[in-house]
Amino acid sequence: EASVTEIKNKVLQLLNYPFEFAKKTNLLYKFTVYTPQEEMKQIVLESPDARLNTLRHVFGIDKYKRIEENIKIFTTNLREEIRNKEGQLADIEQIRANLQEKTTRLQELKANLEKENKTLEEKRAERQKIEQQVLEIEGKIKERENFEKEKEKSYFAFENKEELSRDLDNQIKKLEKDLSEGKKIIFDEKSLQDIARLLEEKKQQEKNYQEQLISLGSKLNSFDSRKQEAEQLKGKITRLQKCPTCLQEVNEQYKAIISGKIEQELSTINYEITKITEEKNKISANVEVIRKQLREIEDKKSQLGVDKIKLENLKEKQEAFDELNRKKRQTDKDVEIISEQIKTLQSSIEEFSKFLPVFEQKNQELQKKMQEEKLQEIKVAEFNKEISMTQESIEEIEKRIKDKEELKKKVDYIRSLNSWLVNKFLDLILFTEKNVMLKLREEFSKLFTEWFSVLVPETLSARLAEDFTPIIEQQGYE
Repeated sequence: EASVTEIKNKVLQLLNYPFEFAKKTNLLYKFTVYTPQEEMKQIVLESPDARLNTLRHVFGIDKYKRIEENIKIFTTNLREEIRNKEGQLADIEQIRANLQEKTTRLQELKANLEKENKTLEEKRAERQKIEQQVLEIEGKIKERENFEKEKEKSYFAFENKEELSRDLDNQIKKLEKDLSEGKKIIFDEKSLQDIARLLEEKKQQEKNYQEQLISLGSKLNSFDSRKQEAEQLKGKITRLQKCPTCLQEVNEQYKAIISGKIEQELSTINYEITKITEEKNKISANVEVIRKQLREIEDKKSQLGVDKIKLENLKEKQEAFDELNRKKRQTDKDVEIISEQIKTLQSSIEEFSKFLPVFEQKNQELQKKMQEEKLQEIKVAEFNKEISMTQESIEEIEKRIKDKEELKKKVDYIRSLNSWLVNKFLDLILFTEKNVMLKLREEFSKLFTEWFSVLVPETLSARLAEDFTPIIEQQGYE
């Protein structure tokens, strides 16, 4: 028991048919096992190529034909690829020539660069030499500037010393005047003591007078109070109608007696007031006289004190005068020294001033050398840049050549592969196919002849040509 597909595969296996026909419509079985009689001759009537292709298919050797056809297609593609790649290789000699040209140019550039570098070093050495000279001259100029500064400082010190000398002259003159005036002063200590004693006496007198004035003022105030009381009492008595104690009428006679007594008392009070006032005025006049005398005595005392102080300061002024003279001499000496120093500095400045035009000249020369060095550096940089670009170009060309060589190797490989396929592999395939077909033809021709001789009279004989075309012979004629 089996399925239809399994039975079909089993039949193909028994008949030794190619297994690939299992999934196709089995025309092969139809034409080889069961074939209508009229269609039997179709294989004979076909062209040799169609018959061979059919037989190739039947015997499973059509793969050799496919290999042959595929080789032709593949080799055609290989030849096309070879032509394309050979087109890419067409300029390889030109590229090699360009590489040689670039390499030669690079060597020239390196040689020129070496010369330019040498020139640059020479210019740099020249610039450094002049730069060193400029630095040395600049040092001289800085020394000159230092001398200028020292001269300014010395001149400033000179002016200060001269001003100090003038100030000292003025102070000395003033002290000379003070000393001269001080020698004219006549001072007596006893006169000062007498004046001081007289001043104390006058102050004591003034104090006594002041006490008297205070006492008189007090008396005068007392009398003024009594006078006011008496006048008030007189007024009351004059206006009085009744006694405030006994309430009796006060007669005019009594009032007159009382008023007379009050008037007498007022007269006494006025006399005393006048007397006290006169005495007070007299004492006040004495106070004014004493005060005037005190001012005169104090002025005299002050003058004597001033004279005493002047005499006491005269020694200090003398010492100051001597000290100022000493300072004046020292200052004049300093002025003289500084003046000589200024002259020396001026001489040094004039000596170093000759380097100014030399410095200017060397500086211009230095600028020129620096410019030349800069231009040479630019030139060297241009050579370096050109060398770098040339090296990059050479590397690019070498890479292209390397790629071309790799491509040439590939072309050689493809050409050898094509040659092997066309000259060896294809011949081998054709030879193999031919041998297989020859063996098949021999076996088939034998069977064909055997069965033909069974089916056909003996006067006819049959055999197969190399292309499987049936050849019938009758009495020696095909």
